[in-house]
Order: sequence, then C-alpha cells, then structure tokens
Amino acid sequence: MKVKILNESLRFINLFLCAFFLTYYFSLFIGIPSDEAKTLGFIMILLNIIASFKRILALFK
Repeated sequence: MKVKILNESLRFINLFLCAFFLTYYFSLFIGIPSDEAKTLGFIMILLNIIASFKRILALFK
C-alpha cells in the first residue's frame, strides 16, 4: 500500500512538472501571450491535482 501511494506521489510530481512546462512553452510557441500561457499551465496543474487525489483515494477503497 505504501509503495502504491509513493508511486502515485512520484507520478503526480512528474505530471505536475510536465503539465505546467509543456503547456506553458507550447502556448508560447503557438503565440499565446505569457500571462495566458501561465494561466493555462496552472489550470493543467489543478486538473492534475484533482486526478491524482482521485487515484490516491481509489487506493483506499
């Protein structure tokens, strides 16, 4: 059980970094201004947090 929670935590950190940076830099690449690109990155982070907590809670059921 502890290994699964640790695995989900590491997965969360990895997806957290990828979600923000990939969204941010791709948004800048296609011409979205910096402030909107940051906002999109933070939205992706929030969606990732929600999905991670759902997966961790599912481990306890």
